[in-house]
Amino acid sequence: MAVVIDLGEITEQAPVDGPTLVQVRQRLLASAAAVLILWALVGSVPAVPRIGEPLWSAQALPLGFLLGADTAYVVDPGGRLISGHDPATGGLRWKVALDALAQEVVEAAPGIVAVQLGPQFGVIPTDQLGDLTVVLIGPSGRTIARVPGQLYGVFPGGQLLMLQPLAGCQEGDCSQLAVVDPATGLTAWSLPSESHGFFPAQSCQPHTFAVFDGESVQIRALATGDLVTRLRVLDTDSGLLQGGVLYDDELVTAEIVHNGLILTGTPLAPSAQAWTVTLPQGVTPNGVSGGLFYAGCGGLITAQLANATAVIDRHTGAIRATIPGDLFVVPEIGAAAVTDGLSDGTGILLALKGPSATATQNVVLVFDAANGTRLAFYPGSAIQLWDGAGGRALLSYEAGERTHFTALDARGRAHPLGAVDGTNLDCRARADLLACYADDKSVRVWRLPPYALP
Repeated sequence: MAVVIDLGEITEQAPVDGPTLVQVRQRLLASAAAVLILWALVGSVPAVPRIGEPLWSAQALPLGFLLGADTAYVVDPGGRLISGHDPATGGLRWKVALDALAQEVVEAAPGIVAVQLGPQFGVIPTDQLGDLTVVLIGPSGRTIARVPGQLYGVFPGGQLLMLQPLAGCQEGDCSQLAVVDPATGLTAWSLPSESHGFFPAQSCQPHTFAVFDGESVQIRALATGDLVTRLRVLDTDSGLLQGGVLYDDELVTAEIVHNGLILTGTPLAPSAQAWTVTLPQGVTPNGVSGGLFYAGCGGLITAQLANATAVIDRHTGAIRATIPGDLFVVPEIGAAAVTDGLSDGTGILLALKGPSATATQNVVLVFDAANGTRLAFYPGSAIQLWDGAGGRALLSYEAGERTHFTALDARGRAHPLGAVDGTNLDCRARADLLACYADDKSVRVWRLPPYALP
C-alpha cells in the first residue's frame, strides 16, 4: 500500500514579519563589535591588585624571622635552631643547631647572619658579658665564628659594633667596644670603656665612627679605630644627651637642657657652616616627655615637643615645618628618608597619632616634607616597615578577620594592594615580598602585587 504524505496547498504565501538574512548579519556584526569594544575597555581599566595565597609558611620564635637580601632566616619556636630559606619559595638551604637561646637575628651582609645567643633577653650587665655570644653563619650554613659579647648594631658597610668583655680585667668597667668583620669574625679594633663608658652615635656612612666620651665626641676611622678628631659638642653639667648621628659631612647632636632641647650641627669640613637651634621642651598631652629626637639617614631630623613636632633640615638647622598635635613623626619611613635622589628631604613624611607608636589603632597622617602640608589621613591604620621600598611606604588596617595593605608612593598617593587572612599581625616587607608573624608563632610570606601609577 502506498503511503501518501499530504503537503497541503502549495500556493504563494505572504511574507512573514521578521529580520531578513542581511539584517541578521548586520546585527551579529554589531554585537561582535560591541563585545570587542567592551573587552578593550575592560583591558584598559587597571585590575584591582590582590595578594594571593602565601608563597610559603613556617613556625618561628617571636622576632626570630628575617627577610634578608637573598635569604630568609627562621629561628624555630624553641630558639635552638636557625635555618636559611629561599625567600620566594621557602626552599631550605641550610640548618644550624644553636647551643643557647637565640635573642636576635641580624643580617650583617648579604647571606651572612649574626645570631645573638644568651641566657636571657634584655640589656645584660657588663659583668655578665661573658655569658653572651654572637654566632656568624655564612651563606651555606657554615659557622664562620663565635664572637663573645653583645651585638650593638651594624654599620652601613656591614661591620658589627659589639660590647665585649675586656680580657684580664678584674675591677671597674670590664668592657670594650669592638668592631668585628662579619666575613671572618676577626676584631678590627677595640676601645676599652674605662670609667666613663662610651655612648655610640648612629652612623650614616661606612668610613668613620663616633662615640660620646663625656662632654666630647671621638670620631674614629672605622677600619682601624684611629682617632680622627675630637669635638666638644655637649655641656654635660646642665644637659642630658638625647642622641647623635654621624653623617658624611657633619655630626648632629641633641641635648636636653632645662625646658629646652638643643640641636647642634657640627661640620666635619672646615669650610662648612655650623648651626644650632634651641626648641622648647615640655610634656605632650598624653604625658610623654617632650624633646624626643629622631633622625634617619636622609635630609631631615625631627624633634617631638610639647604640642608639636618640628621637622628640621639637618644641613642648616632650619625648621622646615611644624606639625601640630600629639604626633610621632617617623623620619625613617617614606620618600623623605630615601637618600638616592631624595636626600634633600623632599617627598612625604609619616606621622602617628594615638596611645603609642606601635598601637594598631593609631591614626596615620601623611605630610609633605617640604612645607608640612597634610596630604592624607588614615584612621585605624598602622605603618609597616618596608625594606627596599624605593621611597614608598606601607600601611595596614584591619577589617573583619583580615588585614588590608595600602602602598603610598613618593607623592603620598594611595594604592590598595589587597588583604591577607588574620589580624594582630606583625608584618614587614622587603622589595616585593611581605612577611607576617601571627600569635600562633606562624609566619607567612606573600608576593606583593604591582600597581600602576594613576
